[in-house]
Amino acid sequence: AYCARLNSSNGWSSCGPCPAGHRSDQGFCRPCDQPASAYMWLYLGFMALIPVLCNMIFLSRSRGHKRLLLLAGLCALESVLAALASVLVFPPRGSPYLTVCGVNNLSDWYPVFFNPDQGAATDRPAFEAASCAHEVVYPLYSIVLTYYAFCVLFLLLMRPVAYRLLGGSRRYVLYAPMFLYPLLALLHSISGGLLYFAFPYLLLLCTLLSHAVFLLCQIDPEQPAAQTSAKWMLCNTLLKPLTVLLLLVHWLFLGVAVFSIVAAKPADEASGARWVVAAVPLPYLLFVATLRFSHPDAAYMAGDYEENAELRGG
Repeated sequence: AYCARLNSSNGWSSCGPCPAGHRSDQGFCRPCDQPASAYMWLYLGFMALIPVLCNMIFLSRSRGHKRLLLLAGLCALESVLAALASVLVFPPRGSPYLTVCGVNNLSDWYPVFFNPDQGAATDRPAFEAASCAHEVVYPLYSIVLTYYAFCVLFLLLMRPVAYRLLGGSRRYVLYAPMFLYPLLALLHSISGGLLYFAFPYLLLLCTLLSHAVFLLCQIDPEQPAAQTSAKWMLCNTLLKPLTVLLLLVHWLFLGVAVFSIVAAKPADEASGARWVVAAVPLPYLLFVATLRFSHPDAAYMAGDYEENAELRGG
């Protein structure tokens, strides 16, 4: 039940929705004063990362390597400023910390669908009773929408300057992301609670797929399998600065995904499972160890062997 009474200077209010920054607790509205957990910060970071990646997709249409790097840096700056501004406007205001109401169940994100019998709760007929829906997970719901609003604000302030300075960029490349934020806000409004519980697994799956594609792209299909050894793969990936950077980015996302899964567990279980984060390089090492079996030549040779065996058997 999300209906509660609020203690004010005029006494206890009638049963209804709690104001922002309060949560129903045993029928009373109590202020939210617990600090945000590591899992909550990781969730907010994940939601902040989505528009950054979408912006990078739009900016990849820009012409010129140097211009692309400058636009990517501008996009990152916009997101950082928007994230800082969003955190500073929520309690405790002006501080880089957040006080939250906490999340107990998925229903906390969608209280409008879990209202009790309003007529019984308010001693009024059901058609006259007000809904008790409010932001139970304050501020995890509203801070993301605030972040998107700040992103649009900084986009409108900084992109015109970038367009003037860079000159050659297509205008739609710079301003197309502005129409993306309403869609992201709608996505968050509908599925924010689902993403809160599922984002570690989504991040883990997407990162593993991207990691596998990235490593496969390092293999030259025209190079014989005999020359593509584990040592060659290690040298080819660990001696190139750009490849090392991309590899570290994948490991970072893998580490965040694994740590988020661990952080979602109770404290007594999470303390003994944090060592799992050290296993982040294992997919890379497994790929290198099984390289001889994943090379295209190995698949062709296996297919030829099976075909010849069938011919001999026939």
